[in-house]
Parts: sequence; structure tokens; C-alpha cells
Amino acid sequence: MTSVPKESKQDKPAEKKSEKHHICVCVDESEHGEKLIEWVAKNMKGRGDKCTMIHVYDYTPIHVVPGPGFALAGMNITEMNNDIRKAARREGADLLKRYSQIAKNNGLTFDELKLLNPTDHPKRTILAYTDKYNPTILICASRGMGAVGRMFLGSTSDFLVHNCKCSVMIVKLDVSASTTKGGDNWKINTPATDAADEARDNNDKKNDQSNSTKTE
Repeated sequence: MTSVPKESKQDKPAEKKSEKHHICVCVDESEHGEKLIEWVAKNMKGRGDKCTMIHVYDYTPIHVVPGPGFALAGMNITEMNNDIRKAARREGADLLKRYSQIAKNNGLTFDELKLLNPTDHPKRTILAYTDKYNPTILICASRGMGAVGRMFLGSTSDFLVHNCKCSVMIVKLDVSASTTKGGDNWKINTPATDAADEARDNNDKKNDQSNSTKTE
């Protein structure tokens, strides 16, 4: 009787360690930031092993003393800029805490809140963060209208999509319509949805032209 050789440990395929699914959400101080958190809580809850919220705080340093009163008060440009920077950091920290509470109210608890120092343009600060911490996916809004370099307007979203090593999800919302009853106005911005939107717009235009013809 031929004995079956036992499988050695070396013959067994190496087991891959499961990588953590790290969701990173980038927010600004606009209404889009708050709505983005609500969307993430609703649609991404339970889909990641780790969830981080990041915000790039912003401030504009001054280069000339505003007037003689400031000089008489013993303030110099360096001190004033330090005060401006500290105030911006406090506002950024408060923003993260407020958004974190909104997330908790919607059933999502963030594992980390990260306030990023704007060493360069916000889009490059975000890119540097993703390069360093390598999240599985970066989620941001397409039309944040905050002061952070208009950080979510077209070029920034495009920059992140084409330069981040991780996957990037751009969430689009018409905030003006978000307060209406019934229906969720959030959608994922993809070529398919863009094409569908364009088709609907063209159809609406045809209907408008048809109606106007009938009226005349």
C-alpha cells in the first residue's frame, strides 16, 4: 500500500495578510463639507476598517503692518502672522470636531481627525498625506466653496484623481436642492452619470421647445 506523503509546511501556499481598508475623507468649511460627512455616514458606514477625516486649514499671512497703531502697540508682522495662524488652526480643529459629531449623529465614528498644515497649495498637501499614509480611498466633494484655495473646484479634483496613488471618489451635490423634501441629491460623479445628466438636459430642452411651440 502506497502511503500518501504528508504536505510539508513549505508546500503550503503562503497566507496573505489582509490589508486594512482605510477610508480617508477630505473636508473644507463650506456647506459641501457638512453634506459630504452626512453622505459618507449614510453610504460608507461599515465599509472600512479605519476611517480618517482630514482638513487643510488655511490662512493668509500679511506682509505689511496695517497701520501705525499696530506698531505703537508693539506688534510686528511675525507676531501678527503667528496669531493669524493660531486662529486658523483653532477654527480648523473646531471644524473637525463639529463634523465628527455630525458623523456620530449619523452612526459613523471616525478613528482619526487630522488637521493638515498648508505647507503648499492644499491639493499638494492632500497628495502628500495620501502618499505618506496610503489610504485605500480618498473621498472629497467636487464643489467645496471654502477659502482653502477653492480646494475642491475642478482643477483640484482633477489633480487628485490623476496624481493620488490611491483610489479617489468625487462626490457631487447640488447644495441648493439638498434641503428639498424627498430624495437624496447626492450622486457619484462618473462618466455614466454625467452622460445620463446630459441626456436628461437635452431631453428637457426639447420638451421646453415643444411646449413653447404649442403655446404660440
